[in-house]
Order: sequence, then structure tokens, then C-alpha cells
Amino acid sequence: MYSKKRLLVPFLILFIMIFFFPSNILLQSQSPQELIYLTAFGDATPAGYGVKPSESYVQVYSEYVEEDLKVEVEVNNWAEDKKRNISEWVHLVTTNQDFRADLESADIIIIWIGWHEIMPYLYKTDRVYKKELNMTTNRMGEQFDLLFDEITRLNNSKNTLIMVAETGIPPAITETWKNIGHFQELKQYAYEDWRKQLIQAAERHNVKVVPTYKTLNGKQGNSNLPAIYFQEDKVHFSIKGHKLLADIHRNLGYDPIK
Repeated sequence: MYSKKRLLVPFLILFIMIFFFPSNILLQSQSPQELIYLTAFGDATPAGYGVKPSESYVQVYSEYVEEDLKVEVEVNNWAEDKKRNISEWVHLVTTNQDFRADLESADIIIIWIGWHEIMPYLYKTDRVYKKELNMTTNRMGEQFDLLFDEITRLNNSKNTLIMVAETGIPPAITETWKNIGHFQELKQYAYEDWRKQLIQAAERHNVKVVPTYKTLNGKQGNSNLPAIYFQEDKVHFSIKGHKLLADIHRNLGYDPIK
């Protein structure tokens, strides 16, 4: 059996620690988590079209950040279910003071912008409008430069993680292109030329590109994810699709935050 003296020893040690080092013990037990600000913007995908707000990839990703970095995340999501051109986003970034403030204070910035400018040429069946697509994607590249330049000027912290997704080609569009017999040409002149402009502009401004294209369309860009990742319209992502997008963002890591 233990003696009474031996039983008292642990309690005496605890008493001494609390008496002589109370501030350290209280700080360790009550220290608040670091707060991380996440600002997202773009179209229907980051807006969470067709799913609950808690199921959108932006929200799922924010929960990953909390789990991985042991922080608290405050999300400011400016995404809307609108077909807003890149030039319109440039205008919003340069004129909306609340939006600018959220970008300036952000520790993480998530961008998902579609290729709405080229939509008028995607479903024409008579021919491939190569010249028009080339001119449009070049203009979009210039707008990407303006957009990233303004964002990095607002938020010039070296510890901010800025990501832009290269999106991908939804099944509804690939099926249409294949049915009209112009899949390879439109894949190159409509999507891949746009993607090239996006990547080049992102690299010039140290913006990380989220590699969604190969995941959505395969190494050669000729395939589609299973239907379970999309809603019935074969354009917008399902709950499972949003989780996949969050996973891809997570896999990029958190540098330069950590």
C-alpha cells in the first residue's frame, strides 16, 4: 500500500506549479486559436450552385484549413451565380471597397473564374471560329494580368496563399463538341488556349494554379469524371464533386502560410 506521504507528493507538486507559474498554465489552457481570413470569388462553382452552403468546396476547404493548421477560418465568399466576364471582375476588384478590404486582409484567396467570354463560339455547328477564339483568349489573358496585378498590389504580403483554378471542361460541353465533330479543335482553341493564358498570367504574379484539368478531363483532356461528381445538368458539381475540388486545393499545401 502507498503511504499517505507518497499520495500527497503529486498534489504538492501541482500546488507549487500553480502557485509559482499561474500565468503560464492559464495561457496554455486559454490561448485562442489563430484566425485565418479566406476570401473567395468567382462564378457558380465557388458560389455553391445546387448544393448547401456547407457543402460547397470553398466551405469544405476552409474546414480542411482549420483541421490541418489548427486555426479558425473566417470565410468571405464573393462568388455569385452570374456569368461575369474577367473584365467585370477587374472592375469589381478596383471599385468595390468592401471587396478590396476583404482581399487586402486575406490570408488565403481562392479564385474560380469561368470562360464566359468565349461562350458565343462554343456551340456553333457550321465551323470552328479559330480567329475569333484566338482574339478573345488573348484579351482574356490581358485581363487576367490586370486582375492578378490588382490583387497582389492590394495584398502584397509574402505570407498570403493565392490560388486560381484552371477549371476544366464539363461533360455537357465535351459531349456537345464531340457530337458536332469539332471536339479536338474546340478543346484547343476554346479551352486550352484560355488555360495557357491563365497559367502564364498566374506565374507572372506568383499565383498558384490549382490543377483541376487533369482530374476532371484526364491526362489528354479527352475524358470526363463519372456522372456522380456532377449534377443532372452535367455542368455544375455535385456534393461529391465539391469535395473533390476541396481535396485538390488541399493537396497544394499551405505555403507560404505554413
